[in-house]
Amino acid sequence: MMEVEGAITSNFQNGVNTDLPSLYATLQNTGCCKVCTLRFLGENEPQNYINPYGALKNKFVFPVEHAPKILKPNPCSACLDTLKPSFIDDTVDKVIEALNKENYDSETFNIALTLPISFYLRAHSFWFFLVSNFPFFCEVFHHNGVVVTGVKEAWKYIVIPKIEKSVNKQYNPISDLTISVELSYSSDYDESLSLLKMHPNIFGPQQKKNKEKKIIFSRKSVEPALKQTNIELLRKFYEIPPPIPITSATCKGITVQHNSIFFAGRYNKYSRTLSQTPWVLDGKRRLESSVQEIIAAPLEKLSKAEGNKFISSGREDVDVRMLGNGRPFALELINPHKTIFTFEELRHVEKMLNSKDVKIRDLQHIFKESLAMLKVGEESKTKNYNSYCIAWNVTPEQIHSLTTTKPLTLYQRTPVRVLHRRPAAVRERIIYWMTASVEKICEDTIYFKLLINTQAGTYVKEFVHGDFGRTTPNLGELLGNAKVDILALDVEEIGLNWPPQVRGANL
Repeated sequence: MMEVEGAITSNFQNGVNTDLPSLYATLQNTGCCKVCTLRFLGENEPQNYINPYGALKNKFVFPVEHAPKILKPNPCSACLDTLKPSFIDDTVDKVIEALNKENYDSETFNIALTLPISFYLRAHSFWFFLVSNFPFFCEVFHHNGVVVTGVKEAWKYIVIPKIEKSVNKQYNPISDLTISVELSYSSDYDESLSLLKMHPNIFGPQQKKNKEKKIIFSRKSVEPALKQTNIELLRKFYEIPPPIPITSATCKGITVQHNSIFFAGRYNKYSRTLSQTPWVLDGKRRLESSVQEIIAAPLEKLSKAEGNKFISSGREDVDVRMLGNGRPFALELINPHKTIFTFEELRHVEKMLNSKDVKIRDLQHIFKESLAMLKVGEESKTKNYNSYCIAWNVTPEQIHSLTTTKPLTLYQRTPVRVLHRRPAAVRERIIYWMTASVEKICEDTIYFKLLINTQAGTYVKEFVHGDFGRTTPNLGELLGNAKVDILALDVEEIGLNWPPQVRGANL
C-alpha cells in the first residue's frame, strides 16, 4: 500500500516538475517579468518575492539564467512593470518622501494600491491562457480558480519591508494611517473598450446630471463582468495571452491620510451673544465666533488636523446660556498628524480656552464607537431649564400654583422662528415638574423664575409665551389666559451621563 502511495506521490511530483521548465519558458515568451513568472508558478511565500531570482532558481533543476529570454525589453505584459525593481524603488522613495513631509506620529501604516482597469483584464486573459495550456499545474497550484498571488499582493510583499525599514513604522492592515498609491496606464481606456464589446449592457454610455454621456469603467463593475466572461467571449474581443505592452504603468499620485480622531467633553456657555456653531446667513457671518470654533481652534492646532466636525447632545439658542455641568459634545478632527496626547496636554487645552464666554471640562480622547452615546436617549433624556419670565395681571398665588410634580403633556407645532428650516409638525412633549418663585412685583406686573424639567426636544420659550397659540397648553393658559413672556433662559442640566468624568481633570 505504501509503495502504491509512494508511486502516486512520485508521479504527481514528476508531473509538476515536468511542467515547471515549460511553464517558465512560456511565461517568459509571453512577456512576463521574473516576479510575475513567480506569481504564475504558484509562489505564495511573501519573503520569496523580495528575491525572485533566487526563488526561481530553487524551483528548477537548472539555473534560471539558462532559460529562454525575450530579446526586446518590453514592459511586463502582466504587471506593466509595476513589479520592476526600478519602479518599486522609485515608488518607495516617493512614499518615504510623502511620509517624512507630512510627519505623522502614527507608529503603524496601511498601504493601498489602485490599479488601472487593464490589470484586471490582463489577469483574466492570463488565467485562461494558463488553464488552457497547463491545466494540471493550475489545478494543483491555483485550485481556487484564480492565480494564488495577485499583482497587488506581490507588490505589497516587496514594498512593505522597504517602507518599514526606512520610516520606522510597522505595517498593520487596520492602521488608521493609510498610504494610497494610484497607478495610471496610457492605454488603459483603449484596452478597456474591449469590455464594452463583450458586455454592452453593463458598460453602455452613462449620463451624469448635466454632463455628456460617457463610458465608465470601474473595479466595482469590471470584476463581476469578468466573472461572466468565458474564454470564447474574451478571445473574440481580446488577446489570450494579453498583448505585450509598449508603455509601462506610471505612478499617478501618492496620498497619505489619517483617519479622524475624536475628542469628547462638556462645555459651558456663559454668553448670550454666542452661537454654538458658526452662524452664516446668505454667505455672511452674523456673529464673530462660536462655541465650535473656540473649542476646535486649540485642538486643531495641537493635532495638526485639516478640519473638524462638531457634534453635541442638542443645542441651545444664541441667547441661551449653558450652565451647570455643561453640555456633552464631541469633536471630530480630520486627518490629524498628531494622534497621541498626554493628560497634561489636554488639561492645558482646557485651561487655554476657558474664558468668560466658554468653559470646557472632562476633555478626553475617545473612540468613534463612543459617539453612539450622544444619540442614545435623544428623545428620552431630560433637561433642566431656568426661565426668567414676566406676567401681567396675575397674583403671586397664581405664580406659586405653577409648582407641580405632575407631568404635563404639551402639543407643540413647529415654532414660527424655526419654520424656515424645520418641517411643520405637531410634537408631543412632556414637562415632568416645575418650580415657580416670584422675584419682583411692580404694580400689575410680576417677574418670576420658573425651573422646569422637560423631555428633550421641548421648546421652552414657546411653552412660556405660547407662540401665538401654537403650543398648548402654555404658561399663559395655565395662568388663566394671562399675558406671559420670557426674558431670559438658561439650561441648567443635560440628563446624559457622558462622557465619563476625567479623574483629576477638574481640580
